[in-house]
Amino acid sequence: MSQAHSELIDRLFSEKLLVILEEDPNTNGNKIILSEYVIDEESFIPVFTSEDALEEATEEIEIEQPIWEINGVLLASLLTNEDFVVVNPGLKDQEDFTGAEIIEVMKEKITALGD
Repeated sequence: MSQAHSELIDRLFSEKLLVILEEDPNTNGNKIILSEYVIDEESFIPVFTSEDALEEATEEIEIEQPIWEINGVLLASLLTNEDFVVVNPGLKDQEDFTGAEIIEVMKEKITALGD
C-alpha cells in the first residue's frame, strides 16, 4: 500500500462519517450492523463523508434504514479484513478500500478506543 493511500485512509477515518445501518442499534441490543449493498455482484459497505455527499450519491434511491454519523475510528473497529468499503460511492471523489487496509492503517487508533 502506498504512503498516499495510507494517508488518505488515516485522514478519512479520523473524521466523523455517515453510514447506513441495517436497523437502529437501540432495537437490537446496541449492536451496530452496517448495511451492505451489491452492484455487479460485488458487495460493499457505503460510507459518506458528509450529508451533502450522502444526498448526492443517493438522490435516486429511497433509503429506509437509519443513517448514522459515526466516529471513523469506531467504524474501522467494526470492519473485518474481508469487508470492502466504498467512500462516497458514485461521486467524483469515490475511494475504495478493503477492510484489511483500513484496519492496518487505523490499528493504533482502534487500540486507543479501549483506553
